Amino acid sequence: VIEQLFLGLTDFNDETMEVIPELATSWEVSEDGLVWAFHMRKDVKWTDGKPVTAHDIEYGVKRTCDPATASDYAYVLYIIKGAKEVNTGEITDLNHIGVKAIDDYTIQFALNHPAGYFPAIAGMWVTRPVPRWTIEKYGIKWTEPENIVTNGSYLLTKWAHEDELIMEKNPDYPEADKVQIEKVHCVMVVEASTAMAMYEDGILDSVEVPLDDMDRLKADPVLSKELFIAPRLCTYYYGFNNTKPPMDNPLVRKAFSAAIDRQSLIDYVTKGNQLPATTFVCPGIFGHVPPEEGVGISSDPEAARKYLADAGYPEG
Repeated sequence: VIEQLFLGLTDFNDETMEVIPELATSWEVSEDGLVWAFHMRKDVKWTDGKPVTAHDIEYGVKRTCDPATASDYAYVLYIIKGAKEVNTGEITDLNHIGVKAIDDYTIQFALNHPAGYFPAIAGMWVTRPVPRWTIEKYGIKWTEPENIVTNGSYLLTKWAHEDELIMEKNPDYPEADKVQIEKVHCVMVVEASTAMAMYEDGILDSVEVPLDDMDRLKADPVLSKELFIAPRLCTYYYGFNNTKPPMDNPLVRKAFSAAIDRQSLIDYVTKGNQLPATTFVCPGIFGHVPPEEGVGISSDPEAARKYLADAGYPEG
């Protein structure tokens, strides 16, 4: 929904996953790799007619980092100077954050260290422009359809919480001629099985397939042809508290990783043609390392036993 309502500085090419311009027309980085400047297009407007400017992005970034916002993803911006200190409450001045509107259509970021992947972060929802005047006027109610001001390809025309959400094509969007679907009707369905039944009854146009139904759908002569499985930019993982025994021992963590039969999980549990992961970054994201390069830990029961033994658990 956010992707349809709010534009980011950058976007991704759907086929190559290369970072491409969206609100930005171009960008450059200083020789030391620490300062990025993005130049913005001047033809994008908010739905109330105001122009979208670099000041809206500066405000959006500072709002994300403000502890009062309680953003779950503020940590993504810790690469920006001062962002972590402000977000954790160490510093209270939002102006300490390394983001600044140089002029109406140039936004600058100062980083803690060089990062060639920063243009990808610059397009995430945590750095998108938001309407300060609307947020300050309506507070937590600013996202309600009667209050919200957006700048993307669609308008939010209805949002009945926990029930349905409707978006309609934004006629003032600069590339409105490329938006082919006039209205998008989203239905909030709690149970995945209920959503699947609604799809089969022709009520929904698309649905995420419940794992319990995957085998049935693959065997169905009709539904199997409608089933679409494509890569998703995410990684499934187990999370542990690494500050307490025994998971505070790196050898134990390595043992757990080596003990996981990833391919069996794919074949018998997730069933979506996923790929075994030996590192955290998945294919399609900058920094991915293919398993065949030998980086990371793959399924190896014998290695798992040795890791445990070396960690002081010879009996497992």
